[in-house]
Amino acid sequence: GLFIPRAPAAAAITGMLLNIPIYGLLHLSPGFLESVGLASHAAWLDWLAVQAEGTCFLNKMAITFTLLMVAMGVITYLWPRERPVKMPVREQFDARPAPLVLSIGATIIAIVIGLYVALW
Repeated sequence: GLFIPRAPAAAAITGMLLNIPIYGLLHLSPGFLESVGLASHAAWLDWLAVQAEGTCFLNKMAITFTLLMVAMGVITYLWPRERPVKMPVREQFDARPAPLVLSIGATIIAIVIGLYVALW
């Protein structure tokens, strides 16, 4: 409901449950399928393993994200919430960071820059 107020909770749960199997299928390799005895049992699984073998990490993440968004979009389209979710707003909440947090963050950034300069 953060970006799409009519998205039901079932869309979020579906996204969480489908994430691991979709990403896991993209990590299959023909050698792994042979080692567990699944090679040639399902033609689509063999095809997927061959296709996914040379796919880069970020491409696998993009494919996973796209498939999850499609699944969540279908669920939202078929079963939207009756009333949109209204996110609560706390006007009195102070979101300014403490000075200590700013100094620690600046120190970490300076250390990382120093390491890049020294080790590059």
